[in-house]
Amino acid sequence: MNIVITLLKFNLQWYGRVMRDILFRYKILALFCILLLCPTLTSLFNLLSLPLKSLFLYPVTNVMSLCSSLFFYQILGVIWISIQYIALFKQPWQKYLVTLQLSNSQKKLIDVSLLLFVDSIMWIPLLLASIKSISESPFLSYSILLIIAKCIVFIGITLLAQISLIKSKHYIWMAFLIIDLFIIFSAISCSQLSQLMLMVILISVIYILISSCYENQIPKSGVEKREFSVCISRVNYKKSAPMLRIQIKNLIERSSQLTILFSVMLVTSLIAIMLMVYGKTNPLLPFFLSITMLINSLSSSNLFKGVHTQWEDFSGYLTSLPISKILLFKNILIIASSIAILFNMIIIFLAAFLWENDLVAKVITAFLLAIVFLAASYIPQIKFRRFGFFVSFCLMFVFLYIDYLLI
Repeated sequence: MNIVITLLKFNLQWYGRVMRDILFRYKILALFCILLLCPTLTSLFNLLSLPLKSLFLYPVTNVMSLCSSLFFYQILGVIWISIQYIALFKQPWQKYLVTLQLSNSQKKLIDVSLLLFVDSIMWIPLLLASIKSISESPFLSYSILLIIAKCIVFIGITLLAQISLIKSKHYIWMAFLIIDLFIIFSAISCSQLSQLMLMVILISVIYILISSCYENQIPKSGVEKREFSVCISRVNYKKSAPMLRIQIKNLIERSSQLTILFSVMLVTSLIAIMLMVYGKTNPLLPFFLSITMLINSLSSSNLFKGVHTQWEDFSGYLTSLPISKILLFKNILIIASSIAILFNMIIIFLAAFLWENDLVAKVITAFLLAIVFLAASYIPQIKFRRFGFFVSFCLMFVFLYIDYLLI
């Protein structure tokens, strides 16, 4: 237990040293915004508890509000830990820590304790919402126990999402979604006592899933590695697009940037879906959807800068290869446009399901312009460096004006 406390204290000291200046700027900005929105303690309490209040309501009166609060809170937790991933779990002495004889339970205890402390700013709205729900609920023992159990489940499932991201346990995400579906289904159709029993079961399931992320993996044998290397040596690289695969692999290794990118685009797409569901009669709805598609393309354009920086870092080696800049541009455009198309096609499919053909044609026009904008933002992103995103953002308004004229 002493080594766990020592390592946890050491990690927190390193985290405070690395993130002190960064978090200080965010804290000042957040404090300024909060003071503008809620000058009194009562308004501050309502502001912090309102977004998550629907998670504890019984009976559920608005299913969309419940789902939005649940998924938004979990996505926010993943984004929050992705921003601080390097400071938390990529310390310079990480190779030394691997040599220590730490059990899986000790590793789990260190990581969970560290995440609980770092996520403390996220627990405040959740605890305030649960306290407000307890004060407004009827004074029944199982009602209060249900709210407490839900609070534990929401904390546990947020930790599960973060740990599965840190440990690269991607199969956990399927169980993660199933747990969310169980929570939504129980909140809609089950009684309070049934929900309480289900929450107790889910707490045990979440604990088991978190423990499974720390199980030792069976190393591959040397024979398997040799067979794998022989297979690689026989690959015809002219047909398998090696540069494209290398760039995709490099992007996957930068998981924190991709997680933030996917999260932002997912939130933007969800906003577009909500606009389509609740604003079907609005004549400017196709124009609003074109804005969300351009925002998705703008988010994807951030990949250009990262790939170009990687190319410059390895330029001494890569310049000796017969690779043109046009090939690099084509490869990264394929990657970025595939991500943007994936999220924008969700908007088009839902529009085709809800709207008439003439409105769908307007959305398809906006979809094509979003791809053209993505290609046009390549040069600003790699030429203007620090101001590349700002220049691309200004360029977006030009395409937005074109959308307005066409739609």
